[in-house]
Amino acid sequence: MILGNRYIVACLCLALSYTVSAQEKEKVETSKLTLKSYFRLPQVTSNTFFKEVSRGITDVGLSIDYEIIPKFYIGAGAKHTLIEISQFKIAENLDAKSHFFGAFGEVGYLNYFSDKLAYDIGIQAGYQQMYTSSNPCRSEGLDYKTDGSFFFSPNMSLYLRAGDRMGYSITFGYTVTQHSYSPSTVCLESFRDFTPNDYQKAVSHINFGFGFMVYIGKLDIQTVSDPSK
Repeated sequence: MILGNRYIVACLCLALSYTVSAQEKEKVETSKLTLKSYFRLPQVTSNTFFKEVSRGITDVGLSIDYEIIPKFYIGAGAKHTLIEISQFKIAENLDAKSHFFGAFGEVGYLNYFSDKLAYDIGIQAGYQQMYTSSNPCRSEGLDYKTDGSFFFSPNMSLYLRAGDRMGYSITFGYTVTQHSYSPSTVCLESFRDFTPNDYQKAVSHINFGFGFMVYIGKLDIQTVSDPSK
């Protein structure tokens, strides 16, 4: 009987120890203010001509976000995307590169699976300017052609916490713009082997790469949500 009671007490102590440990793991330190950045590779998905002959070089962004209520944030930032025309995929000698410089506001939701893993779902919306340089335009004395557009970009990231204030992420996004890419963009009247229907649609692209975040200011305790609920 005494052994039985000791066994029960031992089990209760073990269960209590496990519960306390689990509760400790359900807490994570965060701050209201977060600095985020990403480095991604863009891939054009629309405008048949641009999709077939372009090569994405870089898509980078930097933003500062503020948590307005637990797990939900608003923010603002700037971005740059570089996409060039591959000379191996087109007959004309273009040597064309398009730089997209933009500013945006964003809203999102960042939540922790555990004290080390978090996911971030956000939407960026803003305005950007496209600067395209090319050989045909340079021959006419133009350094670049410009085109402005609003853009919209949903994004998703998976973060791995590294230390008290920093985390690294795998990030994926999709950018929709109103930019056109046609022969006039590079100071031509037509493209050999392509028809006008091939460059009617606006430019959009998917983006995949890596990022990081840094918590700024005072760290506060946040409860980790149970993904199963």
